[in-house]
Amino acid sequence: MLVKVPDIQVLACANFAAAVQQSRKQFGSADRRQHEQQILDTFEGKVAECALAMAAKMCGYTIGLDFKLYAEGETDDGNDITTIARGTDVRVPRHRVDVKAVGSSSHWLLVEAHKYGKGWADYYVLARHQFSRDALRHMVIVSRALTDIPVEIVGVASRAAFVAPDGKPFVSLMRGSRLRVVPEHHKQCPDGLHAVRQFRREWDEWREMGPRLDAPLNYGLRAEWLTGDVGEILEYVWQHGIVED
Repeated sequence: MLVKVPDIQVLACANFAAAVQQSRKQFGSADRRQHEQQILDTFEGKVAECALAMAAKMCGYTIGLDFKLYAEGETDDGNDITTIARGTDVRVPRHRVDVKAVGSSSHWLLVEAHKYGKGWADYYVLARHQFSRDALRHMVIVSRALTDIPVEIVGVASRAAFVAPDGKPFVSLMRGSRLRVVPEHHKQCPDGLHAVRQFRREWDEWREMGPRLDAPLNYGLRAEWLTGDVGEILEYVWQHGIVED
């Protein structure tokens, strides 16, 4: 589902990114991120959340987003939806939804291990920016000439979807690792223990791509493996939400 985040929301995201006071640690590592990197990461993520809100509208829901400025060391615990409404029926979600923004050429949903598990998100939404990172950087850092931003809502994965039939994550990547170019015959999610083992055996033979990862441990899913439908997930989250007084 492709949506365009309008420039007025893009401006709100840019202002939020510039003001955010959250931790400067890079994705859970001990390295201090540069100020510009922090702004751009926050901007991309918040625009992706706005894209989900627009997609939700198309599905008949209105979702509230979190624009709170957290103190250093505090987070939203992987919960990007504060409220969800269908018509006038507003509810507070019991299930947490975490929107993951990726670049225009990315085909992976990655979750840092310290943000996976009980107490974090129940569902992960993959949102792919259609502008390059350089274009977004020029827009929000250099020129401040903000415009509508197209974002593709690729799909959704539950927390359980990361787990292969052997009880381990399909893909585990340590700090310093890089993603791989997956051949056509592995574009579908490995089905069964034999397929999973073959996928892992062949992994090191495939060409590396993208930057080295910063987080100590990451779990991954290919975009083509995402089976969750955004509308169905929002319906589930709304149905099981707490009705506001």
